Amino acid sequence: MLKNWFEVDKDGLARILERKGKEFVLFELVQNAWDEPGVTKVSVALEYRGRNRALLVVEDDAPEGFKDLSHAFTLFADSAKKSNPEQRGRFNFGEKLVLAISDEVTIRTTKGSIRFDSEGRHRLRAAQPVGSRIECLVRMTADECQAVDAEARKLIAPEGITTVFNGVELPRRTPVEQFNATLPTEVADADGLLRRVNRTTKVRLYEVKPGETAMLYEMGIPVVETGDKWHVDVQQNVPLNMDRDNVTPSYVRDVRTIVGN
Repeated sequence: MLKNWFEVDKDGLARILERKGKEFVLFELVQNAWDEPGVTKVSVALEYRGRNRALLVVEDDAPEGFKDLSHAFTLFADSAKKSNPEQRGRFNFGEKLVLAISDEVTIRTTKGSIRFDSEGRHRLRAAQPVGSRIECLVRMTADECQAVDAEARKLIAPEGITTVFNGVELPRRTPVEQFNATLPTEVADADGLLRRVNRTTKVRLYEVKPGETAMLYEMGIPVVETGDKWHVDVQQNVPLNMDRDNVTPSYVRDVRTIVGN
């Protein structure tokens, strides 16, 4: 008798994900790297390889690397991030979305290495001395590659973490204003269940530069355009939809009211 209730059709999931902009691949990997304890540098490289494929590499210098390598391929495994609203991911879902739209993925970390390709999943002997390195051959057109390049420049790197994209450090942004506010977020309870709570957090406002459109951010990761006067970066988990690309109108109203006040 089989123990597992579910199977996931990788190709079917990939077709669903095609409606999303491919920048979500970059954002998922970068936010995971930013969340690693002790990380001081995250390097990202994106290179179009032709035939609608691009190589995306994300590497960090976190001392411990992945806590559990099996989380790279286990959907919705219990995440330690769920109890900390100041870490970006909490569904243990992002890496699996990356796998779905990639032809090949190699993950190297201090706990070991694993490769995904047309033959399946393979454990490798090599390991990183520190940090993690993820190499993805992603299904991406030349136009999509250019779009991801542009989206990468919207990232607001956390304080104390140098973030490099294609050899160039993302410029530091200085907030024009910072204040505390109470906003809804999601935190795991004693049973590991995510609950909606109101929590006081920092909110940072950034200047909208020429050519930009004001956006709502979750700890440096762009979420959705607002068209307002400033970029608003909320320093805790924002209650996102499952696609991680939008919030409810009521949440936007709450943020605008706080900023206006």
